[in-house]
Amino acid sequence: LKATENKTALLKINQLNLIISIYFDNERATNNFEAIGKYLKSGITPDEDLEELTQAELRIRLFSAFQSSNWPIAFLTLGKLQKKSHDPGEIAYLQALAHYYSQEYLECIRWAKKLTIDQADYPYATALCVESHALLSQIDEAMEVVKQTGISRFSPMFLRYIFVLAISNSKQPFEVVRAFESVFSTESGIVNIKDEDDP
Repeated sequence: LKATENKTALLKINQLNLIISIYFDNERATNNFEAIGKYLKSGITPDEDLEELTQAELRIRLFSAFQSSNWPIAFLTLGKLQKKSHDPGEIAYLQALAHYYSQEYLECIRWAKKLTIDQADYPYATALCVESHALLSQIDEAMEVVKQTGISRFSPMFLRYIFVLAISNSKQPFEVVRAFESVFSTESGIVNIKDEDDP
């Protein structure tokens, strides 16, 4: 059954690769699909030589390490990524993501704040930053990031999630309510994050 599943996945990868080659002149996307195809065929060997892997293969290796919570391999792989093969800010975002998954939230925040608004991964890095502050019970800092970034850049569902997360991780839940009330309108004493504010 596993072999059949792999063949089906490979077929889909090849179909997508063909579409990309026809409609896009995107070498990186093609490299990514080739790397995925390689690992679907052979799997990931824990002790493989990272020096011999392409940048696309290293990214696949990185996300595999995230999935298995293998943080030594994750951070070792991050050290092999080259800026010239990635979008501006992308490696900093991946560093933030690694620290987030390994529950090193202060380091996640530090790396996430390196991204600038003109970089593709900025929205994701900012969301990681807000969530990490909430997990650390730093609700004022989380709300400051929201205000500086712009409330309209966050979906109401994400902000409600942050509210619940902050309440759950705080020893002073009323301080969480106060911090949210300083940013959002309130009705009947309940923080009101409006759906119509969703961009």
